[in-house]
Amino acid sequence: MIERARALWATRHQRVSLGSLVALRVFVGGLVSFSAARFLAYDWVRQFFAEPTFFFRFWGFEWISPLSHAGMTGVFVALVVLGLTMALGLFYRVSVAGALVLWSYVELIDVTNYLNHYVLMSLLLCSLLWMPAHHKWSLDRALGVLRAPREGVARWMLWVLRFQVASVYFWAGMAKATPDWLLHAQPLNIWLSARSELPVVGPLFEFWWVALGMSWAGFVFDSTIWAFLLWRRTRAWAFALVVGFHVSTGLLFNIGLFPWIMILAVTVMFDPAWPERLLRHSSRSGHAPKQQARGHLRVSARLLLGLCLLVQLVMPMRHMLYPGHVLWNEQGMRWSWRVMVREKNGAVTYRVRWDGRARDLEVPATRYLTDHQAREMSGQPDMILQLGQHIGRRMAQDVGRPVQVYADALVSLNGRAPQALVDPTVDLMQVRDGVGQAAWITPMPSSAPIRLRR
Repeated sequence: MIERARALWATRHQRVSLGSLVALRVFVGGLVSFSAARFLAYDWVRQFFAEPTFFFRFWGFEWISPLSHAGMTGVFVALVVLGLTMALGLFYRVSVAGALVLWSYVELIDVTNYLNHYVLMSLLLCSLLWMPAHHKWSLDRALGVLRAPREGVARWMLWVLRFQVASVYFWAGMAKATPDWLLHAQPLNIWLSARSELPVVGPLFEFWWVALGMSWAGFVFDSTIWAFLLWRRTRAWAFALVVGFHVSTGLLFNIGLFPWIMILAVTVMFDPAWPERLLRHSSRSGHAPKQQARGHLRVSARLLLGLCLLVQLVMPMRHMLYPGHVLWNEQGMRWSWRVMVREKNGAVTYRVRWDGRARDLEVPATRYLTDHQAREMSGQPDMILQLGQHIGRRMAQDVGRPVQVYADALVSLNGRAPQALVDPTVDLMQVRDGVGQAAWITPMPSSAPIRLRR
């Protein structure tokens, strides 16, 4: 094993076919364009960026704000165009850079719009930005824009992309290694029970053991599928399993484009020349000469790349720095590939108090939020804090004196009885959000989750 690893490392600068990199360029560009077009077609631009009167900020990115409705519409139109030009390999660097900036901007406007596959798309765009994915089958090459087109790509570039895709699967699997998922089949038991009306398979979803079996299958799949995709002997079967798994989850659950992104992204695990073989090119045109790639990464580039890979390892594990359970306190939840591992429902009411008032003023969270925002924020402490402080600042201006704000946030995790998520005796106006331990969040309920069965 050690000798094989050494031999593999020795080939890191070998040139291999650009085919799989070009395919990923087309896939990612097409997905950017398609996703932006969906926002325009379904009027989601108005729903998510024009209707809300309050936006939840990411820590460290509080300065980012949405444009007007017309401005945000222009952003999504630009994303449609940039995705298409990227897929075609036209003005490639500009197209990818523009798509990365606008996609990340849209993603950072409101925390309630956070989705794992939005993060993955940003990371893939960031990787493709500095890779020569336009040196083959592109309009840049056809139009003679490239001064010295490359006929291959250094093998290590594909390793970077493979590492990125494998990380999503691996950490998604590790996130499922919990008693709720493996012993109680939650939240899958809740979700499947709600789909018992489906033809043929629906009646099976009423049995708890079916949810338990599917929970274990999901854990094993996410934890190991990346390895089987890398191994040539099992790759075809593994890809068939990937397609079946993601298509079925996409049909059962409303998880947007995530299944289709993963199906297309795993193609970087294939032999680099798979597109040429698919198009029945000759073996000569399908493979780049296996020679040393021109030049090496500069020390600064190596350090930057190493830092990026280190972040990919550290971010999913940062929840271990905090006491309590990440599914409850949410500290370390985002940016860690915890895909579909919890069902949270709650209701939040704020109590505002100031000197001279006989009783607290109750303010429902829904007064400031859209339905989508209210659903997302009710189980996430940092957003409860943000809205509470916004309400406090507004009320202080109205009454002309300092106020105290308390939150009654009753939340159910994976079907447990509702419990206070934040300490109702803590004045939220005195709390400061950050990366430190949030002592104002209550401990996770010790009871077992609900078990629904026929």
